[in-house]
Amino acid sequence: MRALIMKQFYSGLPAQLYDQFFPEIDEQELAFFIQHIEMLPAPALEIACGTGRILLPLLERGYQIEGFDASLEMLAQCRQKSEPKRLDPILYHQTMQDLELPKQYGCMFSPLGSFQQIENRDDAQKTLRNFYDHLLPGGKLVIYLHLPWHNAQTLGEWHQHESITCDDKKITVSEKLIHEPNKQKFFVSYRYDVWQKSECIAKDVKDMTIRWYSRYEFQMMLQQVGFKDIQVSSGYEDSGPFDVMLFVAQK
Repeated sequence: MRALIMKQFYSGLPAQLYDQFFPEIDEQELAFFIQHIEMLPAPALEIACGTGRILLPLLERGYQIEGFDASLEMLAQCRQKSEPKRLDPILYHQTMQDLELPKQYGCMFSPLGSFQQIENRDDAQKTLRNFYDHLLPGGKLVIYLHLPWHNAQTLGEWHQHESITCDDKKITVSEKLIHEPNKQKFFVSYRYDVWQKSECIAKDVKDMTIRWYSRYEFQMMLQQVGFKDIQVSSGYEDSGPFDVMLFVAQK
C-alpha cells in the first residue's frame, strides 16, 4: 500500500508539472554526483530518476547511467525527453522498497530527498538493504536527505506557489504542511487548480508523507545493513545549506 501511495502522487498533474518546478540543472549538484560516479565502476544507477532531470544530462556527458522510478508517467516523460537528444536510457519501473534488478552497480545515488517519501521506518531499513545488495563490492551509495521544517511555512495553512502557464491555461499550486515531530513526519498536501481565463476547469489534491532523520540515526541505519566509511556533508560543498545532509557510504 505504501508503494502504491508513492506511485499515485507522481501521477496526473504532479507528474506533468514536475519539470516546471525543476526546469534547470544545478551544475553544483551535478558535479557532486559526477565526482563519485567517476571513481567507481560503471554503470551507475539513479534512484527515483523521475523525468531524467539528472540522468539525461549525465548520459549526454557520456556516463553510463541507468535509472528506476515508481511512476510510469515520469518514466514516459524521461523517454520522451531523451528522443530529441538521441539518447536511449535504460529505465526500470520499480519501487525502492521492492527493488530487484538483474545486475549490480558501482554507484547508486538519490538526489533531492526521494528516499524520505518512504513513510515506514522498517520499510526504509529494508530499502537500504536493497541498495546494499545492488552495489558491487566497494561500491558507494550517495543519498540526499533534508530537514523539511527548516524553511517551512506556517503549519496547517495553505500557501500558494507562483503560478505556472501551460498553453492557454494557468495552474496554481498551493501547499499545506502538518508536522508531527514525535513521529518524525511531515504530512504535505498539494492542491492544483487549473484555470482557463477566469474559470477553474480542473482541481486535484495530492498528499505526501515525508519522514525525516537525524544525522546519527541515519548513520546507524546504514551501518546496520553493512555500510562502512560513511561520510556526511552539509550541502554539495559542505558549507550549507544546513538543512541538507549528503551521505556517502561504501559497501
